[in-house]
Amino acid sequence: MAITLADLIAEQKRICESVGSRYIEVKGDDIVAVAIDTLKEEPWVGLRKAVKDVGDAHWYIYGGELHVVK
Repeated sequence: MAITLADLIAEQKRICESVGSRYIEVKGDDIVAVAIDTLKEEPWVGLRKAVKDVGDAHWYIYGGELHVVK
């Protein structure tokens, strides 16, 4: 049986609920920023950010642990 869009949305909602996060529908004009050079590292991380200005990225996807430089 083929996976439908409704199936994918239901799974997204289930995951959000399991981690205590609010489900926010993805829109067709959402902007995604991908750090391509990091995707050989694990784990892969996807962060969603509230957009303040038009043109801001909605999603940030990168591989590896986040290292904060002080």
